[in-house]
Amino acid sequence: MTEVAAGPDLEARRARRSCFAAFGIQGFGFASLITRLPTIKDRFELSDYQVLAVLGTVAVLSGLGSVLAGYAAARWGSGAVLRLALAGASVCIALIGVPHSLVGLLLTTCSYGLCVGAIDATMNMQGVGIQDRYGRSIMVGFHGMWSLGAVVGGVFATITLEVDWPLLPTLLVVSGVGLLLNGLLCRDLLVHDPIDGTTAASGGVLPGTLWRPVLLLAIPTFVMWFLDSATSAWGGIYLTDGLLASESAAALAFTGYQAVLLLTRLVGDAVVRRFGAVATARASGVVAFVAVALVAAAPSV
Repeated sequence: MTEVAAGPDLEARRARRSCFAAFGIQGFGFASLITRLPTIKDRFELSDYQVLAVLGTVAVLSGLGSVLAGYAAARWGSGAVLRLALAGASVCIALIGVPHSLVGLLLTTCSYGLCVGAIDATMNMQGVGIQDRYGRSIMVGFHGMWSLGAVVGGVFATITLEVDWPLLPTLLVVSGVGLLLNGLLCRDLLVHDPIDGTTAASGGVLPGTLWRPVLLLAIPTFVMWFLDSATSAWGGIYLTDGLLASESAAALAFTGYQAVLLLTRLVGDAVVRRFGAVATARASGVVAFVAVALVAAAPSV
């Protein structure tokens, strides 16, 4: 007699909803902030090189935030660290809109980078843990929720730019929404016990054994994030400065990019289950390469 596999328990289903909310909050906050980058650039009269320096510093601190979040999650659980980092990012978004010096801008954006790194690490820890409880591919759906949040953030940014709403009130709304949704919807994340420091060493795996598959995954992941960051961070500036588009048009272009990401991610889990992760990743890489070439060659908005 065939045994029917049990579905996810109530705790896993609640954690999935909370994790969906966390991804959506992060996508909304990031999109609302990154679409106002041309405004921030003009306010502080930053050159492209200065923007690059700021974004590069934020990226480095984001990586540091991810590493620190790993240690913190081992001690206090990824759910608690995720909620704290989400709150910190929301506060930083509001502070970025406060008029201050270039030094103040660096401090607030770098603090935001630390929080974003922690969020990225712990969101995916939660996602993997919940997926394990479900016993099937659901991770793409979480990233789809990030894209949905980003689409909402992009639309919000486009509207505020069209009506010429000042930067500070806009970011205060974004911050308030993030804090409110975090408090209401992210309370049921998985609770992980502190990880024993000896656990990693107890598996009997030689240290050098895993480097090849790690690199095979890490290199294309690096390229993917490089291209995604270039599109998100520089797309608006390129459209306004290079192709002379309005800031609202630039924000709308980012929204379109995130909308296509959302559509792809809505079917992503089904595609992975049908064709496998390896084939999906390879085909996506080819499509992305062709698309980047078309973007670089595009003569107009």
